[in-house]
Amino acid sequence: MSHFTVAVITDGKPEDELLEAILQPWHEYECTGHVDEYVVFVPGDQDEIQEEYEKYYKGEGEGQFSSFDDFITVHYKREGDEIGRMTNPNAKWDWWQVGGRWSGIMRVKPGSEGAEKGRPGLMGSEYDPNGVDICRVGDLDWEGMKAEAVRRRRDSVEACINKIWDANKCFETRDEVLAAWYEYTAELGSLDLRNRFDKLPREGRPSYNEWAPTVMSEKTAAAWNRSKDSVAALSHYFEGPNIPIDVKDVDAWIENIPAFCTFALIKGGEWYARGEMSWWACVSGEKDEWDEEFGNLIESLGDDQWITVVDCHI
Repeated sequence: MSHFTVAVITDGKPEDELLEAILQPWHEYECTGHVDEYVVFVPGDQDEIQEEYEKYYKGEGEGQFSSFDDFITVHYKREGDEIGRMTNPNAKWDWWQVGGRWSGIMRVKPGSEGAEKGRPGLMGSEYDPNGVDICRVGDLDWEGMKAEAVRRRRDSVEACINKIWDANKCFETRDEVLAAWYEYTAELGSLDLRNRFDKLPREGRPSYNEWAPTVMSEKTAAAWNRSKDSVAALSHYFEGPNIPIDVKDVDAWIENIPAFCTFALIKGGEWYARGEMSWWACVSGEKDEWDEEFGNLIESLGDDQWITVVDCHI
């Protein structure tokens, strides 16, 4: 399951009903249960459906079916000679809320009117208690947001470096930790791991995390296998600041963070996004130029348009 931010652009301050209507084209029918014009019949692979029944559902026990037709009635739908499911092929979210775990991600200039916060996420989690989730575009405090974004990224990097220091007594300075990380990422970049793994025969193939260390040097493999407290943590999504392995200057990377950027943006009925979000924060088709694209989209807006940041879940 994954959470991600979506900026919703409206011509006026939005009520919940308007946000619902704007987001509706991307709801996941299997979770929302809402039948509308976005939900259509999508045929499935007949052989795969038959195999699914034979392998998992054929029988007399609880949750099993004595006939293929009974199985189809419960789990699928027939249209003519085809078997498939009703679904929204454009689904992006199964539930959403204004704010959520990123509540307060935007800041507004002093004296701004009408800005609001939504609701915090689970157990009161939020981004910034001093920020807002709904405001006029012209009221955004870009300087304040930039300073806050840089501070957060720097704190994340320094906390990770300190964790590496504590676990690896061979490092005496911050520069030594970063030098070891540059060496580690240089080897990873040269190995072209993902492309090589994808070319391996699928039958009998180990997992990516099992295979990758086998083609690394001993030193790099050791760091990879201890990703929670080795220099590898600096590039880790969950354990560290997720620094891209092609970064050659970490301090410049810290300073270059955008003042504000969401994973996706809805404008004029169009969905723009960094990539395709799936479970466990895995993103496919990620755009390297998304930060720039997002900035251009924001630049195209009028000062009197409104922006609302929504926490979407899929």
